[in-house]
Amino acid sequence: MSDNYRISGFTDFNVRSYYDSALKPGCTHPPHGRRRPAPGFGPTARGVMGAVMGTNAGTKLKENYDICEKLGSGNFATVKKAKRKVPTDEIPADVAVKIIDKSKVEDMEDIEREIHIMKTIKHEHVVVMYEVYDEPKKMHLIMELITGGELFDRIVLRTSYTERNAADVMKELASALEHIHAKGVVHRDLKPENILLKNRSDDAGIKVADFGLARVMSKKRHDDDGVRHAGLRRARGP
Repeated sequence: MSDNYRISGFTDFNVRSYYDSALKPGCTHPPHGRRRPAPGFGPTARGVMGAVMGTNAGTKLKENYDICEKLGSGNFATVKKAKRKVPTDEIPADVAVKIIDKSKVEDMEDIEREIHIMKTIKHEHVVVMYEVYDEPKKMHLIMELITGGELFDRIVLRTSYTERNAADVMKELASALEHIHAKGVVHRDLKPENILLKNRSDDAGIKVADFGLARVMSKKRHDDDGVRHAGLRRARGP
C-alpha cells in the first residue's frame, strides 16, 4: 500500500503518521504510535519559484511560524506541524510544513510543476497549499493540516461501507475532478490512499491529495507524457 502525499512528488509524504500526529493540538510532542518513512521530495534551487509562484523568497519561515512536532520524514524532506503567529483569512493558525533539503534533490522540474498545479487548484475537496518559503538551503511548503487519515483506512476500519457512504464520497470526488479537469489538469494517480478525510468525524469531507504524477494537458494536442500509463497499476482504469 502506498502512503504518498506527493508534491513533486509531494513525493512520498507519510500520510498515516502525519494525520495521527496532527490530531494533538498545539506545539506538543507527537503521540506515540506507528511511524512510516516519508521519502523525499522533488527538486528545487534557490529563488527559482519566487517569480513564478509568489514565493516568500526574502522572508524566513520562522518570522511567521512557530515550528512544532515532527510528523514524518524521508530521504529529501521532513514534515512538521506549525502554528502561524498571526493567522489570516487565507491561512489558519494550524498548518503542516514540508521542509525540503535542497542539497539532496537532483531535478527541479517535478516540484516546479506540482507547486504550479497546486497553486492553480482551489477547491474545497482538494488539499490546499497556502504558500512557499524559499531559503538558501531549504524550501518550505505550507500546507493544509488534514487530520482524518486516508479513505482507504476508513473503509477498512468500518464493519460495513454502505452504498450511501460510497455515493457521498463519489459526489465530492466528482466535484473535485470537475474543477481539476476544468483547469486542464489530469491527476493520474487517484486511489483510496490518495483520497484523504478532513477530520475524524463520521461525516468528514474528502480531500484529494498527491499531485506528484499530475500533468497539465495541452488544449491543442494530446501530450504523450500526460496520457501514458502512470500511478499504481492496480488502481489504473481499464
